[in-house]
Formats: sequence, structure tokens, C-alpha cells
Amino acid sequence: MADEQTTEAPEATQEQQGEPAEQLGEGGKKALDAERKRAADAEKRVKALEAQLEEKANASLSEAELMQKQIEALSAKYEAAQQASLRDRVAVSEQIPEGLIGYLTGSTEDDIRDSAKQLKAAIAEAAKPGTPAPDPSQGAHGASSGGSTADKFAQFFAERINN
Repeated sequence: MADEQTTEAPEATQEQQGEPAEQLGEGGKKALDAERKRAADAEKRVKALEAQLEEKANASLSEAELMQKQIEALSAKYEAAQQASLRDRVAVSEQIPEGLIGYLTGSTEDDIRDSAKQLKAAIAEAAKPGTPAPDPSQGAHGASSGGSTADKFAQFFAERINN
């Protein structure tokens, strides 16, 4: 019971005292105002430093992202070079003409090799003659006889009438 009364007593005295600034007097008020101003300035500085820290973190993050993009670009170039090298090797082994290497497709050596075989078959098919070769022993030889077609018709008609 005695403990209960002692805990209640400080609470009662705080309520009776009111505002701490009113009890400090003129010098205390100035000191309190100066402390409040210093605390506000310190908070502003902390916020400014936090903003700078965040800015630097974002800048370093941007550098990391930039490096990641550069790595991705270099990886893509490396993959393209590997693919071109593989395509060239298959083209040489399958004897594909240099101008037709770009028509080879596929991502693995087997796919490219299948593409090369299909291209070779298409080239062979296109090389087959579609119409017979001209036979020089047939048809008119040398200079034409009798002039123009109109002259030949007139000659034929004259021979039929006279016969």
C-alpha cells in the first residue's frame, strides 16, 4: 500500500506543475528553444544525409545494372560468334557454297547439318535441266532460204495455182 501511494504522488505533482517551459524561467526558455532548434537542424541534416546515401546507392545500383547489360550484350555476341563458327564448320564439311551459308538454320550441330543436307538436295534438284538441251542436228541450219514469211507464202500460192 505504501508503494501505491508513492507511485501516485509523482503523477500528481507532474499534473500540478503544468508546462515545463513556464517553470524554467527566461534562461531556461532560451536554452529549451536552442535545444529544439538544434534538434530540428539535426533532423534536417539526417534527412539530407539519408537522401545522399540513397542517391549513391541508386547510382551504384545503376552501375551494377549497366554492368549487367554489358555482360548480357557480350554474352549475346559470344553466342552469335559460336553459332556462326558452327554453321561455317558444317558448311565446309557439307561443301555448301559460301554464298548460301546464310540459309543454314538450327541451333545445334545436328540441326545445322540437317539443314545443310536439305540445302544440298535443293541445289542438286535445281541443277537438273528442266527442258531438254537443244539438239543442233535438228531444225534449220545456217542462213534462212526464201526471204520473209510473206515471200514464202506468195511462192507457195504461186506454185499451187500454176500446178
